[in-house]
Amino acid sequence: MTETDERMITQLRDCFNAGYQMPQYCIDNNIKKPLFVGVDESQKSFLWEIYVQFKFDKLAAIQPKFVLISDSGDKKFIAENYFFGAFLSSMSLEIISEKDLANFDTDKIIILSTSNNAKIDKAICLNALYREFFNRTFIEMPLLHFLQNNPGVKIIGCSNLPFLREHENNTAYEKHLLNLAKNKKSFNVAGDLVWSLKQALNEGKTISTPYDFLGYSNKDIYHLLRTSEVKVTPGGKVLLEDDDFLGIRNGRRMTANQPEKYRNTIYFLGQCIYYGYGVPWEKTFESCLQKLLNENNLPYRVENVSSANHGRKQDAFYILNQLDVKSGDIIFVHWFDQPLSSKIFRFCDLNHILDLPHNYGECFADFVHINENGHRAVADKIFEYLVENDFFKHTNFEYPPPSHTSSL
Repeated sequence: MTETDERMITQLRDCFNAGYQMPQYCIDNNIKKPLFVGVDESQKSFLWEIYVQFKFDKLAAIQPKFVLISDSGDKKFIAENYFFGAFLSSMSLEIISEKDLANFDTDKIIILSTSNNAKIDKAICLNALYREFFNRTFIEMPLLHFLQNNPGVKIIGCSNLPFLREHENNTAYEKHLLNLAKNKKSFNVAGDLVWSLKQALNEGKTISTPYDFLGYSNKDIYHLLRTSEVKVTPGGKVLLEDDDFLGIRNGRRMTANQPEKYRNTIYFLGQCIYYGYGVPWEKTFESCLQKLLNENNLPYRVENVSSANHGRKQDAFYILNQLDVKSGDIIFVHWFDQPLSSKIFRFCDLNHILDLPHNYGECFADFVHINENGHRAVADKIFEYLVENDFFKHTNFEYPPPSHTSSL
């Protein structure tokens, strides 16, 4: 078992402990006859944990099979070796070769390894399994609970933010960035620039940056690219350190043009682009969107509750659950892959909005970060999405209760 496999299996155990287990996964994916495949002797223990989950879940009514790809070992993995042995029957564990996998009568073959590339239509490997479990356990389920506790609030996922891609209309600078990424020299030019700027400022020198055409000095860019420190209060509240230059007050980055009177709030909770990394606070897409709302007499106040980077996923949920929301509020979130229940959560796809041609000029600071021109484009697209999907009509959405989850 590789180090990556061990890490993912450890994180799957965290998902099990959080309440989302294999029987419910099979129910959610309509898998009635799963086949779980361990790739070496070290995975016997994990296969046993999965076996116990099915034995204790009386509602699933699923009959799993277990095999081990191995050239040695016993044909039976005896339950009596474990604490639960007195209560469970023995686990039947067949020893097979990889070529025999396709011969099993099964809905889905679940291979507990990232390195196994079996060319079988029904197979899902550990990395894909892990992503589904992680999204379901630590993203989708908490979001559903939040929505059930806050009826009338709408959550919109921006699962695809704009990034630089290769196409026939790339500018000279975009080609330069793509070449850096292709040669794996740097995906994050903006982040790398901080150290060069610091050295240049200390030596009294001036260097070229991707922001020169916007009229910013080296000192301005250095300060814009510094990320504010994050602090967590004893009560779990996640706040940014106040910073005059970055426009951070009371632990949050400010939004320009906010109205004093408003009916509802639109929150943005995410990472670097949502935060506005490398962009003055009054030119982030949140500030641009607020201007558009004001110009169209829409009674919404925009709040940026993002951080430049979430070191821990739970920080985002600490922030989410401490928002003072009410019915009709809208929350845009981006710190996750697309959740499983696309019928429940709505999505605003920003993936291709900066593919040339467009009228925003040079938009990319590097392969993944955008400048204030890019932020204007994001604001325009989000405003267009909200208008086209009637989000300003205060429709109340009904969210289903959580499905049954088994636990030991």
